[in-house]
Amino acid sequence: MSGIFTALHTSASALAVFSQSLGAEQQNVTNSATAGYAAKRVRVTDSGVGGITASDTVAISSSSDTYADALVRNSSSEAGAAASQSEVLGGLNQLFDITGNSGVLAAFQNFSSTFSKLSVTPSDAALRTSAIGAGQQVAQAFGDLAASLDTQRAQTDTSITETVQKINTLSGQIAQLNQKAQSGVDTDTALRQALDDLSNLVDINVGHNPDGSVNVTAGGQVQLVSGNQSYALSAVGIGGSAGGGLGQVTIQSSTGESSGQFSGSLGGLLNVRNNILPGLLGGGGQPGSLNQLAQGFAARANTILTGAATSSAAGAAPGVALFTFDSADPTDAARSLQAAALTPDQLGVATTGSNGTANGAALLLSGLPSSTNTADQIGGVSAQTFFSQTAATLGQQTSNATNDQAQFQSALTSAQNSRQKLIGVSLDGEAISITADQRAYQASAQVISVLNQLTQTEVDLIK
Repeated sequence: MSGIFTALHTSASALAVFSQSLGAEQQNVTNSATAGYAAKRVRVTDSGVGGITASDTVAISSSSDTYADALVRNSSSEAGAAASQSEVLGGLNQLFDITGNSGVLAAFQNFSSTFSKLSVTPSDAALRTSAIGAGQQVAQAFGDLAASLDTQRAQTDTSITETVQKINTLSGQIAQLNQKAQSGVDTDTALRQALDDLSNLVDINVGHNPDGSVNVTAGGQVQLVSGNQSYALSAVGIGGSAGGGLGQVTIQSSTGESSGQFSGSLGGLLNVRNNILPGLLGGGGQPGSLNQLAQGFAARANTILTGAATSSAAGAAPGVALFTFDSADPTDAARSLQAAALTPDQLGVATTGSNGTANGAALLLSGLPSSTNTADQIGGVSAQTFFSQTAATLGQQTSNATNDQAQFQSALTSAQNSRQKLIGVSLDGEAISITADQRAYQASAQVISVLNQLTQTEVDLIK
């Protein structure tokens, strides 16, 4: 009789194993299309007796792979950085028209053309008025471009703030999932998805704890999550230009750690905000290329005008400066550039001295935008070339970011596909496993049925 009871116990244990296995396989099939789901695997630890016995242990584990997850998240961070840079740089690049149809280059060309016409008839009051208007157009073009860059800076600051808020929200969710995991709840899928989403916003390092929770740091040093505690980030230095150009934006944790070096969408935005925009608008000890161009062109034009005379007549008054700008703050030159409200008779058109001519200053000004004379150059090149080089640099940065976005997105897709093959659900494989477990389950059930009959027979014999 004891032998039958032992057999019954063993068969019941086998039934429990196959039942658990079938449950895991059914869960796999149900979640086969769920993002971030890692297939469950049943592992039976053999007691050494042979076959499935009552002393065997059963464990259901996840097929998750930390290395595959890390590859996906690294690729996601790179793709996120390139995407955010490409988007912002695309907007900046559109502001620099190199066709000459609008903006600074168009204003330069009009300035040159108008003063060229004036050089033919330097005493013509209408042409002098047009020349003053051409100077006003140059000032307006610089002011408009500076204002547009300020708008892009404000939008970038807003994007940084919003990205930080998203990071904080996800960090809070991960801390809550950690708490559930510590209570024995299966959070594997939800945690993987949250970490994937977070990695697109900022590069992260993930440490796994024995209780199923994770610790997360950003940028290699800023703590985001430790167990069931999350730490909020904040953007420090958000704001406009105020004396000295753009300041640096850094990210600080509530733990006191701070950094300006990140990848992900946040890193891409910070790179534009802290490096590219200051290169245009000034900041960090540099005047910014737009300010350098505005001040260089305006100062040289003023030098020519104030060194000239209003006409070639004896005793003619000296010319008056056409441009004004904030000379105390080199980072404010383009933004503050204005054309003075001159009257036609105040415009210096004639060069003075023994070699002076009635139209000498007008000729110098007509050639100023494209002049290769050392005194007229800015950064070793003409004003027009300086602007074109600035636009070309920005265009190349935009192109690089766009190419990087395509490359890193392709790498991300490849990493995701590789991980899916490794940890995902194979419906064909599950079908085979379910069929095998169903047959084994049915066989064990049949054995129990036979043993029940034998037990009943023995009981009847005893009676």
